[in-house]
Amino acid sequence: MIGLLRADVIRLRGRPDAWVVALAVPLLAALGFVGAYFDVPHHFGYSTPSPPPEIVAAIAAERSAFAFPESLLTMLDSAPWVIIAAFFLASTTIGGEYAWGTIRTALLASSERRRFLASRFLALDVLAAAMIGALLVAAVILPILLAAAGRELPSPAPRSIADLPVAVLARLLALIVVTGLAGLLAIVTRNGAVPLLLGMVYVIGESLIANLDVWRTVDGLRWLPRALPIQSVGSLLADTARSATGSQSDATLVDPNSISFPLWLSFAVVAGWAVLIHVAADLALRRSDIRE
Repeated sequence: MIGLLRADVIRLRGRPDAWVVALAVPLLAALGFVGAYFDVPHHFGYSTPSPPPEIVAAIAAERSAFAFPESLLTMLDSAPWVIIAAFFLASTTIGGEYAWGTIRTALLASSERRRFLASRFLALDVLAAAMIGALLVAAVILPILLAAAGRELPSPAPRSIADLPVAVLARLLALIVVTGLAGLLAIVTRNGAVPLLLGMVYVIGESLIANLDVWRTVDGLRWLPRALPIQSVGSLLADTARSATGSQSDATLVDPNSISFPLWLSFAVVAGWAVLIHVAADLALRRSDIRE
């Protein structure tokens, strides 16, 4: 297994698209962070150089989210960039084995298909986790740069940073689900590009299904939309973000007819989907006839 992991790391290091994505995601997140900071005054719609005191106080309160350590929680809002990047890399990396006809050679070097696939997933998950780590590093550096540039960073409100590990763990679990889904689609379609289209179609389709009125009108089915794969991931990210920032973690804030899950249950549902998706990918690879 160690040899497979070493080979996968070398393979990823040699892929220009992996470098571009791994560097672009933190850069885009950093630009978004700075842009959001400067955009705060526009949230209150003032255009005069001397706004009323209550507006000044409101701007300061909102900008406090960009001061360390609150910046760590704010930067985690950019995790969807990492999730999209992880799906892209998993799809093109695993699916590319079929497109380039290297899957047969790779399996000849490692006849155990389960270890081969586990190594691929682990390498991709570690790369995605490194991108999350880069976001957190940027969340430490950017407030320093803003302060050095003379920009006001009010002291953050007293919130619980103790929930930060939970928020990070939720995003890592979401990455495992996404890489597994991309890998499963790549194995089934034997292609690196088609899963990108299928993934987009599935997300749209699941969102349409989750918003059907039947789930809101039948009490016994109100929980079902939240238990769907992508909906459960999105709900977990939203819940941990609200919990970390001290706001109410409740799905009814968005939809009064929806049902909320305890945080532990949200984790359990997403973890369950992660296991099911990876088992399905393993079965698909072990039962597939390699013709490439």
